[in-house]
Amino acid sequence: MTSEVWLRRMGSEKRYTRGVFKDVVSRFKDDAWREAPLFANLSKDEFDRVLTNTRVRFAEYCRMDSVLEEGQTVLDIGVLLEGELFIRNYYEDGKAQTINILYPRDLIGLDTVTSRIKTSPYTILSRGESAIMWIPYADLHRIDAKTNTLRDKIVDNLLSIYADELIRASHKADILSRHTVKERILAYLRIRARKKNGNVVEMTMTQAEFAEYLCVTRPSLSLALTELRRSGLIEMDGLSITLTGKGGQK
Repeated sequence: MTSEVWLRRMGSEKRYTRGVFKDVVSRFKDDAWREAPLFANLSKDEFDRVLTNTRVRFAEYCRMDSVLEEGQTVLDIGVLLEGELFIRNYYEDGKAQTINILYPRDLIGLDTVTSRIKTSPYTILSRGESAIMWIPYADLHRIDAKTNTLRDKIVDNLLSIYADELIRASHKADILSRHTVKERILAYLRIRARKKNGNVVEMTMTQAEFAEYLCVTRPSLSLALTELRRSGLIEMDGLSITLTGKGGQK
């Protein structure tokens, strides 16, 4: 299996049909909200109070729609219900760098909305079809004004999420600190595999996207993947990359 076998689907150019989007929102309200770290340890009654006591809104996006623009004032926190988002920096020469990728239940805009300037330092794009629940950050602080119990739970969750984001940023810095393309690939795969407590990583990025994430060229990435496979450090099967015993060692 060559390194060219990769995920190529990029999502539909069309938005959700009205019924599908409503189903996504309905499933989240019914039960899927329990999987979102923002609402960890909340009861169903407490989650319902969040819905009724905040100016919550649900929005849909299609492929390459802008979710947040660099320089945009951010006052809301978003919960990604479905789809994937790219966090990107764009430079004067037209080049782009993918800083991170967000997956369902991830939080959007926490670092910006809690800052003093509240201005987004990056652009966020929708990879394909996606749905987001937006909540004004100020509203979260006004919930449960009498006892503060619900508000305190949410604040604790936000602190935990922010800590996780700092760890994720540390991982990205660790990956980019590696000198060779092969070292960056292995560092990325080891981090992903460790999170799953295994040695198999399911790739959700195209080669072009992965190359951008690693800050390397696509030909360099393709060559490095082939060399890693031939060296017995990884095995590739469609969308799956398996770290062998040698590849999983630091």
